[in-house]
Amino acid sequence: MRQDQLRAGEKAGTKVIFSIVRWILIVLVLLVFLFPVYWIISGSFKALGEFYQRPPSIVPKHLMLDNFKNALSVRGTKGLIDSAIISVTVTIITMIISVPASYSIARYSPGGQHISFFILSILFLPPVIGVIPLFFIFKNLKLLDTYFVFFLSYMFFNLPFCIWIMKGFFEDIPVELEQAAMVDGHSRFKVFFKIAIPLARAGIAVASLFAFIFAWNELMFASIFGRNNVQTLPLALQDYIGSTGVAWGELSALATIAAIPGILLAVFMQRYIVRGLTFGAVKG
Repeated sequence: MRQDQLRAGEKAGTKVIFSIVRWILIVLVLLVFLFPVYWIISGSFKALGEFYQRPPSIVPKHLMLDNFKNALSVRGTKGLIDSAIISVTVTIITMIISVPASYSIARYSPGGQHISFFILSILFLPPVIGVIPLFFIFKNLKLLDTYFVFFLSYMFFNLPFCIWIMKGFFEDIPVELEQAAMVDGHSRFKVFFKIAIPLARAGIAVASLFAFIFAWNELMFASIFGRNNVQTLPLALQDYIGSTGVAWGELSALATIAAIPGILLAVFMQRYIVRGLTFGAVKG
């Protein structure tokens, strides 16, 4: 009896130790990932001199709201507007093309069984490979520094990823549901819009979120294809880094503003994101 009590006590002690170690690791990981976010947000309220203090100031001494005012100058506001126009338009066009494309691949396998791997293999190539040929093509067509060039270039790299994601969601939808609807007299298009899309809305939400974030944060194409007429937010952020110094306050303020849309979308679409990431994980 006493041995059983000792064993039970040892197990309870072991569980407590593992629980403590687990929470310590969780806190450390959270600090590693959240401290840079806090540093950017706090930096947006600091004066320029506080960035060069030793030791560095963790909490701003004075709330410098002028950093946001200066960040939302002509270039900052234009960067926000251009990024919003490009990101929303690219996301909409990408979803209009990728949703029916992924459904057709999941149901009919056009191009054979290896078409999915071919689409996925496009993502293996670094985007820099397509920059030079696309630059000369757009230059000859006189499309540089226009919204259209951003729509095309971003869409080309968003489509394979979104098609690959949503293909799995459509494959997890039971074919029997569509067959039953067609027996009831529904056409294939009506089955697609009334059954397939509503059941795959979690995957569509996840794909659209990734498409928006890619277009919102992209820098390389924007720095090459953009000039003066079109300037996205990453380019506006880059302007605060000059040869004579870095405007850390304005840079942090504009970076904080740039992070808000992605955070809001992730919060409002959290229900679909969680369901989308776990959809099809458990099969009967």
